Amino acid sequence: MAPGYLTEAIGIQYNPVPYFYVTFSPGALRQTFVLDTDVYVNTPDQTNYGVPVGKKIRNEVALAQLIANFDNNIAENINLKWRYQLFASTKKDRKSSFHTDHRLDASITAKIHKYFNVNLSAIMLYDDDQIARIQWAQALSVGFLYTF
Repeated sequence: MAPGYLTEAIGIQYNPVPYFYVTFSPGALRQTFVLDTDVYVNTPDQTNYGVPVGKKIRNEVALAQLIANFDNNIAENINLKWRYQLFASTKKDRKSSFHTDHRLDASITAKIHKYFNVNLSAIMLYDDDQIARIQWAQALSVGFLYTF
């Protein structure tokens, strides 16, 4: 929980096909937790993941949250999954009218043999409460699969 997030939202979901949906929430709440104070760093704005130094929880209200999710086989033995989340915070400053956080998770999994599969995944994150630039994480995994 350094950081940890909890988001509550009520909205509507549009599900045109079984493998894709979009959820729109006209209001959402998000809590950011930094329970391990050993990870505190001295930053110019004196916050850690948006949580002020000396506190452990930060509450944030959003004007809207949008989630789009796709999970489908795009070819035989190849599956594509992606999930996009937009969180438009009510926090304002003189640079912009609203702060929007973006997160995109994507993975492609291929079964290459009866017992092996390969997974390539990536995460793209932009949250100016953390670092005001895009953050990336990628992974390549090879798995052994055996069913008893």
